[in-house]
Amino acid sequence: MISSESPVSREYTPFYPARAPFGVQQRRILCANDLSTHAERAVKAAAVLANRLGAQLTVLHVIPAHKTERSVDAAHERLLTHLTTSGLSLDSTPVLAVREGDVAKAIAQVAKESAADLIVMGTQRKRALAPVLGTTAERVIALTQS
Repeated sequence: MISSESPVSREYTPFYPARAPFGVQQRRILCANDLSTHAERAVKAAAVLANRLGAQLTVLHVIPAHKTERSVDAAHERLLTHLTTSGLSLDSTPVLAVREGDVAKAIAQVAKESAADLIVMGTQRKRALAPVLGTTAERVIALTQS
């Protein structure tokens, strides 16, 4: 469990494989979070995976570009709350990232920057245009494969 005093970074910082034991490739998990109840469950699932695999966990929230600095601070605090209740190992130092812009593009960008092996996302909401535009997960997959 992570205490509120844990050192958690606000921006993505590269994870260096040199920290992993010799001959072991460090795994990286990215958890995209929209601050909903479903996303809180996704953070818990990502924490379980990170604990079992000894993986570096990055938790990301994307806000619209026109939001204020107060929105960024509020999102950061909510992400920290989700992490505190996630059951993530005390040995782990997660990375918290709050980005602005298009959700799918930001998730794909952070996944590439962090060399994520796995992306964990919450369940999707029903949207009328999803069959036409694709779900966020489908758009992230398309963007990360290019």
